[in-house]
Amino acid sequence: MSDAAGALREGDLLTVPQALRLLPIGRSTLHALVESGQLPHYRVSAAGGGRGRILIDRRDLEAFVAKSRQAATRAPVRVDVDGVLARVRRRGRAT
Repeated sequence: MSDAAGALREGDLLTVPQALRLLPIGRSTLHALVESGQLPHYRVSAAGGGRGRILIDRRDLEAFVAKSRQAATRAPVRVDVDGVLARVRRRGRAT
């Protein structure tokens, strides 16, 4: 394979188990991200048919994580303090 910019190198394409080692999410969440199109991927068909194996470009995974991190830092966290306090009080009475 050539060293041209953008060319894939060994280790650039990750299997689902390899990607999961780099992310703090479960297999079903990763599959949901792939199926929804939020995480770009390649599907390599098996010889016998079926859906094939999912491969994820390491650069796409890194971009997804960076984008998710930015969104998380900008998203305001809203807490219903009155609702939380009411639940705590109810639990206190139940014991």
